[in-house]
Formats: sequence, C-alpha cells, structure tokens
Amino acid sequence: MAENNRKPKICIITTIDVSLDAMFPDFYPLLLAKGFEVVGICADGPHVDNVRQQGVRVITVPMKRDAALIQDLKCLWMLYRIFRRERFDMIHYSTFKASILAGIAGRLAGCPSLLYTLRGFHRFTGIRRLLIKFCDIIAARSAHYTISISKSLRDEAVEEGIALAERIVVLGAGSSKGVNLEKFQLNERTRVRAAKIRNSLGIRSEDV
Repeated sequence: MAENNRKPKICIITTIDVSLDAMFPDFYPLLLAKGFEVVGICADGPHVDNVRQQGVRVITVPMKRDAALIQDLKCLWMLYRIFRRERFDMIHYSTFKASILAGIAGRLAGCPSLLYTLRGFHRFTGIRRLLIKFCDIIAARSAHYTISISKSLRDEAVEEGIALAERIVVLGAGSSKGVNLEKFQLNERTRVRAAKIRNSLGIRSEDV
C-alpha cells in the first residue's frame, strides 16, 4: 500500500474520454480533498481537458471501443508499463475495453488493489453479448473487488458465472455514478415543483 512519504495514488481508467469525465461527477474533488493523488487514463479526446481542470493528471492511451487485436495488445503493453511505473495503490476500471485491458495489465503489474465496476452485458444480444460477457468474466476475475451497479445485474452476473456471489457487491440500492444529495433533495420547493409537474401532466399524487 501507500508509503509513508507520499499520498495514496488512485487510478481511474475508462476506454474513452467522455466516460472519464461524465461517470464521476464530484468524485475527483472529493478524492483530492481526502488527500489522494488521482490519475485518469483514457483515449485522447476533448473531454480530457475537463478532467484535468478538476486537478486530475490524465495519461492518454490509444484505446479503441471496437475490436482491434494489434492495437489492443499495444495498449495492454502500454498499460502494464504505466502501472509498473506509477505504482498505484488502487486501480478502478470500468467500461468494456478498458476493463479487460486494465484487469490483465493490473494483475501482471502486481497492483495490490484492483476494483471493477460491472455495468452490464445484458443489453446486448448474439455474438456481441457473448464477447462482452467473456470480457466481463476476465475483468471481474482479475479484480480484487467487484461492484455491480444494481442488485438485478449482480444476480444475473452470479447466475451467468461472471463473478462469485461473495466477490461482488452492490452499494446501497445500486447506482451507476451516485447521486449528488445537495442538488437532488426532497424539500418544500421540490415538492411544490413536483406537484405542478404532476398536475400539468395529469398524474395523480399517489401514482408512481
């Protein structure tokens, strides 16, 4: 784990830049305020600057969302070298391509803590579903900890053999990226606004 004279270092890795930006609202400032050093890894793109403006050091790797064997092997080697050099205390990975590459590279590099967020393969069908499922199995079994974004997805993952029941958890009732409780809260103002919206749409107060 972290040495005495340095901040604990966390890596957040996604395949593309928009995911690194949009999936972690308010998360980076929270980690930085708690004293962590945060490094992001993704493919280069316009959203990289948004992440860097939040105080995150971003390393770009030419990952592609679609299958590209030679490019994927190149990225796997790049990630292995980055992980060995940076000596992260934790690597958190999610999204399809980043997960399988980071899981393998993290194990090869000897990272002490690999965290995988399972976002689901169930929305795909046919060969693509089988491919996503296979990659999820590798990503989950490479991880030391796996988080599912919902209870139903956790049950499906266990049933499909992606992860053992004791090695996959759901935080609270489940969520892809959490909820900002300062922005989304139930108070008199939001109750009045909700009532007006319901009334304008003809939805009764007791209807879900």
